[in-house]
Amino acid sequence: MDGAQEMQVAFGEQVRRYRKRAGLTLKQLASRVDKTEASVSRIENGKQNITLEDIARVAEALQVPVAALFGAGTSPAIPPEERESYRLFQEVCRLVHGAIPHPQKGHKSYSSQKQGALYQKDLIVTPKWHFV
Repeated sequence: MDGAQEMQVAFGEQVRRYRKRAGLTLKQLASRVDKTEASVSRIENGKQNITLEDIARVAEALQVPVAALFGAGTSPAIPPEERESYRLFQEVCRLVHGAIPHPQKGHKSYSSQKQGALYQKDLIVTPKWHFV
């Protein structure tokens, strides 16, 4: 796959991500950008080129900046083979965050908990990539 094809696939993945985040179906997005459902599907799958005008329409329909559709302002993409592992990692972090006692400043156990493994900042490890 050459650089242009990789960019087309990455662009399509971003369109799909933002479409789903917006709660839109393929049909709904297609209607908003004056394309067929099949055309939007091909764009999302990186199988169809898209004009600058259509890129602007898609961004407007999804209510995101054009740059976001190219991954600007987002963390590096999670490699496909690591997505499920990372999803589980995030879920565990979310559960742990809710279960960790957060000491109050001024409480007598604040300093001991801060120095120990119970303090959230010391326990949560952040991987090299993040969900967007």
